[in-house]
Amino acid sequence: MPKGTRILLVEENPRLGIDLKALLTREGYIVSTATEGRKALTHLANGTFDIIVCDFEIADLKGDTLRETLRSRPSTTRLPMILIGSGTPPSGDGDIAYRFLKKPIVINELISNIERLMTRYAISRQRAPD
Repeated sequence: MPKGTRILLVEENPRLGIDLKALLTREGYIVSTATEGRKALTHLANGTFDIIVCDFEIADLKGDTLRETLRSRPSTTRLPMILIGSGTPPSGDGDIAYRFLKKPIVINELISNIERLMTRYAISRQRAPD
């Protein structure tokens, strides 16, 4: 995984957000955080990210709603996204740039999925430029 991959981490639990940011930063990722879905949309409007890691149960804008919003916008339609939650995962509807991971978070599993999605995203960008 290339160092410097830019991650937008959306997590409403401040302690978990701090811990995940520290772990991902230690792995060489550049991590920005948002505590709400609407704040995540603001971050996306004002910056560039390679992947989003998002809590499924965020209060203001559920993770699957955020994913649907991103898929409806040309600039983020293929942006890789990992939702993390408990319970039944929402349908991916054939979205190759999407993964759902069950809580509790296993950091090695998260990193592995980030790497896989980033590889797949790089290949799809080479085949279908914006």
